[in-house]
Amino acid sequence: MFKIIKKIINIFICTLVLFIFLTKPDIIINSVKTSLEIFYNNILPTLLPFFILIDFLTNVGYINYLKKLFKFKHFHILILSMISGLPSNAKYINNALNNNEISLYDAEIMLGCSSFPNPMFIISSVGFLMLNDITLGVIILISVYLSNIIVYLIHYRLLDNSYSKDTLDKKEFPIFLKDSIINNTTTLIVILGTMIFFITVLNIICNLIPVSDLIKSIISGILEISSGAKNISLLNINFKFKFILLCLTLSWNGLSVFMQSLSIVSKHNISIKHLLIIKIEVLLTSIIINYFYIIFWVI
Repeated sequence: MFKIIKKIINIFICTLVLFIFLTKPDIIINSVKTSLEIFYNNILPTLLPFFILIDFLTNVGYINYLKKLFKFKHFHILILSMISGLPSNAKYINNALNNNEISLYDAEIMLGCSSFPNPMFIISSVGFLMLNDITLGVIILISVYLSNIIVYLIHYRLLDNSYSKDTLDKKEFPIFLKDSIINNTTTLIVILGTMIFFITVLNIICNLIPVSDLIKSIISGILEISSGAKNISLLNINFKFKFILLCLTLSWNGLSVFMQSLSIVSKHNISIKHLLIIKIEVLLTSIIINYFYIIFWVI
């Protein structure tokens, strides 16, 4: 009986999606255009140079140097992720997995607690452009960083650092550059496809389901970080509540980034359940931090 009900539900959903595609092509087209605009203006110029830079730093041994400099387990991943932002952390971890420098269990923990949005996105886009105050962007940045670092420290004793070792299979520059461009271009295409999917889902929900702007903004934040932050910033609600929603959205990162990260490490048997638990821990930690923001509000 359950299988029959499940089959009926699947058929209904597929029929509904097909109906929307045929009757509301403007939503689909606008979703793709929006995704391409975000990708072209924000993702491509930010991630492609960083991805190639990551490969270069790995190729010349800089990553191994950072590992020696920072004695904490896998702390170099946190440092690099703070600088470059999402989903670059998945790139570092994927390289470490490929080189057998990190265990699968450690990779899942580090993937979940190194989810730092690009600092310039938070300070400039969210702080300056959305909230008209760079200081607020810095405060949000601190909240997001603290959430991830606290979860890292909570799991620190469970991390197995025995896998960590110096490995360097250096390539000649022309070969390295060609391989890096090909591999990273493929990764960026997957990221673009993931963005298109989630932004399309988001636009369908926003256009076809009669819910309040607040609910739409929260759903937007759950699905996609950039549009979620923008929609929340435009809400006409109490500023403290708006600020907290932004902090939680940026700590969660959105399902779109979650799937982008998984696509980068797709060659490895990453446990989605374990990774999701780590992400929820980061979100709960952010809630606690924002609770103290409310109590000691000084902005």
